[in-house]
Amino acid sequence: LVAAYRRDGFAIIRRLVSPSEVAELASACDAVHAEGLSHGKSYRHGNLHYRLDAGEVRMAQWTSWHNAALADFRIDPRIARLLSPFLGDDMKQIINQVHWKKPGGRGDFAFHQDSRFRKPAAAYRNLGDSYVQTGLAIDPHNPMSGGLQFLPASHLVGDLSLALDD
Repeated sequence: LVAAYRRDGFAIIRRLVSPSEVAELASACDAVHAEGLSHGKSYRHGNLHYRLDAGEVRMAQWTSWHNAALADFRIDPRIARLLSPFLGDDMKQIINQVHWKKPGGRGDFAFHQDSRFRKPAAAYRNLGDSYVQTGLAIDPHNPMSGGLQFLPASHLVGDLSLALDD
């Protein structure tokens, strides 16, 4: 797994959680979505943040602070066991997000490298050995549903100046 991740820049882990757990997480995400909508506009309280676009929730940050199912999943030992070969046993989560992607493949973000957003850059040196981003696809994940796309081995060419307004 580590070798594939280092070669390709990503790894896909299937069946880490059971279908019933995915259903529970989907329900939690639905509750987060409803809460975001209840604000009627983008909303921030501390690190808790809902971003709305044209009246629709597009993203929420740190909802695990007040959603029990998301809080439990955030510290699930299966995730720590999966990541420990990459990072060791002393890990810190720096962000926690839920994204709702637009149908038809148009999402919130153009192609980008997440390392561009870690500031100050000096605090995030050596990202390849000290940082792993994880994601969980709750709904069907494909181009028409707005799913993620990865560019294999793009992490090996260094920082790329990619258009962020697509």
